[in-house]
Amino acid sequence: MGKNQTETTKGTLVMGVYYRPPDSGKPTDETFFFQLQEASGLQSLILLGDFNHPNICWKSSTASCSQFRRFPECTEDNFLSQVIDTPT
Repeated sequence: MGKNQTETTKGTLVMGVYYRPPDSGKPTDETFFFQLQEASGLQSLILLGDFNHPNICWKSSTASCSQFRRFPECTEDNFLSQVIDTPT
């Protein structure tokens, strides 16, 4: 007996939660980017968290501080989108 449509379209969904302390530096960010790339390359990913990047404008995916510019680039490179675009 063959697989039905539901069985053939099932996949793996990974949900992650991440907290980046506000005073984190480049080594912490680079470790996160590496882990994000690994997770999103293998699975369907939903990522929740507090990334503490106050200088990012999510409407234009830009950052005023060079340390934070890599974060929106990394999310775009991994086909993620920012849903909450204002401080909570």
